[in-house]
Amino acid sequence: MNRQIAVYSLLVISVVLLLSGTVFGDSSRNDEVSRERLMDFAQCITEKGWVMYSSFTCSACRVQRELFGPANEHLKIVECHPHAPDTQVQQCLKKKIRYTPTWLMEKNGVEVKRFKGFKKLDKLASMTGCNL
Repeated sequence: MNRQIAVYSLLVISVVLLLSGTVFGDSSRNDEVSRERLMDFAQCITEKGWVMYSSFTCSACRVQRELFGPANEHLKIVECHPHAPDTQVQQCLKKKIRYTPTWLMEKNGVEVKRFKGFKKLDKLASMTGCNL
């Protein structure tokens, strides 16, 4: 029985480490981009109508925000978790957000594009059309 628990524990730890390397491995990318460029990049994303739908319990969302560092305050981020103090759960339900992070671009209230999941900065640049 103890051997099964040990094997199971090692398996769980291995999966967590593998996933953390996949999701969190590129968080140092912002070290290569100046703070000023990140500010301009975040402002461009917002000006083009992109919104990040997020949840405070979502680790990928946290890492997505951390990629921007202080520039993340220039992003429009909508909190979808119903127990968050600043929740906008009704907006998330209206927009049919089922996965966070979700990047959504709208023009005049009409959805134009939607991307689900964590995105590296260079991927965000190509999908938003904003220079990094």
